[in-house]
Order: sequence, then C-alpha cells, then structure tokens
Amino acid sequence: MTSLNRTDLTLEDLKNRELSTDRDGMRPAALPPSRLTLAEAVFQWRKFSKALALEKSHVKELVRIIESSQKPLDPILVTVIGNEFYVIDGHHRAIAYHLAKWSSPVPVVYFEGSVEEARLEGLRLNIKNKLPMTRDDKFEAAWALVKEGLKYSKSEIVDMTSVSDGTVATMRRTLKEHPDTKDKLWAGAKGLQFESTETFDHDEWVEQKALKMAEQIMKNIGPELTQRPDVLALALEKIDENIPRALIAEWRTLISVMQMEERNEEWYEAWHGSRIM
Repeated sequence: MTSLNRTDLTLEDLKNRELSTDRDGMRPAALPPSRLTLAEAVFQWRKFSKALALEKSHVKELVRIIESSQKPLDPILVTVIGNEFYVIDGHHRAIAYHLAKWSSPVPVVYFEGSVEEARLEGLRLNIKNKLPMTRDDKFEAAWALVKEGLKYSKSEIVDMTSVSDGTVATMRRTLKEHPDTKDKLWAGAKGLQFESTETFDHDEWVEQKALKMAEQIMKNIGPELTQRPDVLALALEKIDENIPRALIAEWRTLISVMQMEERNEEWYEAWHGSRIM
C-alpha cells in the first residue's frame, strides 16, 4: 500500500526549516503519493469538525473514482520546504490515493509563497471548497488566527474565515482578558466572555435563542415533536409555507451529512485506520 506520510511538525517548526534550508529547485508536474507530506497541524483547518461523516464519505467517493477510472484526481497544491513536498490543499485526495493503493505519480501544482502565506492559502481554499467547512471549524480557524496576536486585522480574519465581525471582536476580548485560553479551543474558551463583557455577539445570540426556543417547544409539545416528523413538517408549512424552503437552506450541509452517514457506516474502520497510521 502507498505510504501515507504524516508529521506532527508545527508552524514554528516549518518556519524554522524554511529559514535554515534552501528550497529544492525541482518542480515536477507529478509526484509519487509517497512524496507527499501531510502537516495537518499547519495546513489542515478542519480540526474541530462535527461533519466527520461527510469527510469520510468524500474520501470514499474519491477512492471509488480512482479505482473505477484508473486515473489520478485533480492536482494537489503543495509547497516545497527543503526537499519535502507539503500538502496545502488536497489532504483528502492524498488519503484517497493511500486507501486506493495508488503508487503512480499524481499531478501537483506549487505554491511559491512563504509557509505563512501557504497556510493562509490553505484556509482560503478550505473556505471556498466544495466540501464545506462546518461552522465550528470556521470558529476554530478564526480563533487560531486571533491567538497569533495582531498579525491579522479583524477585517482580515473575517474575510479569511467568514466568521462575523462581532465574534472576532469577542474572541480578541476573551483572549485579552483570559490569556490562559491561548491553549484552549474556542469551544472551551467562549463561555468566559460572559464573565467580563455584555457586548453583543450575534453568533452566540443565535445559539442562546435557539436553545431557549427548543426548550419552549419541548415544554409545550413534548415527545410528539420527534415521534411524528410528518405531522411536524406539515404543521410548520401551515404556519408559513416559506418555512420548509428556509429550513432546507439553513440545513443544506446537515442534510448532506445525514445522507452520507446513511451510506457510509460500514466504511468507518478503513477511514479511521488511515488517520492513525
């Protein structure tokens, strides 16, 4: 089976390598998959994803395409540090080649900027990628950039992650008032904001309003809400015929995840094994 190269190197590690080694001048149009290195701590932004089933199914489909077509997938974006080729965008394709036991050279394209620029290019491509980043992934990406200090302005972080201006401001405040949160995920740090500020945060407001509404609905309707989805669907339509369309728009990613989960249960072991090799 094609080897899958993973490394635990950090951003600082790669920056140091960038400074201490010359870039290999070779730029072949294709590389054996074994030459691709996944530095996921640096270039993989989907670190807090609740859509694991979506990712599993995405890789499974890529494997199917490779095996049925016997052709490589779209080029993988890499950056050269020393004589190593690090994947910026295309982690799922690299894993798919591994699972498909593909050993022939695969097409690559090169990013010639710095490690820092390559990292942000990976984020930009993840945000616009056809496999969408979850809301939590975007929050964690924004939080990671906030924790890097004033390197990026608030507007730059908003543009790069699509997280709201108010949430980025809240993240900055939380970090300033609770420096110990630098070692936490945003999921663990965000609750501290209410101890020291009453500034409006739209995302948190939506979350809290949704929780309150859910409690009210369950209190007034009870278990029947979940036992008869057909009745629930029709009831919502009777309230407002536009509600179903609006819900589908809001749930687009969730619907994809649920559909793929149904087709993907049996494939978990193969995927999980590839992630720990």
